[in-house]
Amino acid sequence: LRPGIVAAELDGGVQEYVVTGGFAQITMEGTTVLADEALPKAEATPEFLDERIAAARESQDGSAGAAADEAAKRVADLETLKGML
Repeated sequence: LRPGIVAAELDGGVQEYVVTGGFAQITMEGTTVLADEALPKAEATPEFLDERIAAARESQDGSAGAAADEAAKRVADLETLKGML
């Protein structure tokens, strides 16, 4: 998973979570999400994402080649996610 918002149907209601990345397994029985970090959308703040953006930028600065490209994509994804809050 790339950083984004995941909606989960729980007890007849829908809960939205901000996830910073991870994996999803989709089967006939349902979907399992293994998130790097997950936080209820209502609790996510711009500061929460600013910390993750800063860490991704630091990783980008210390990388080269494909690793730097991946870190740049993560920065862009997190900045887009911040705009969705």
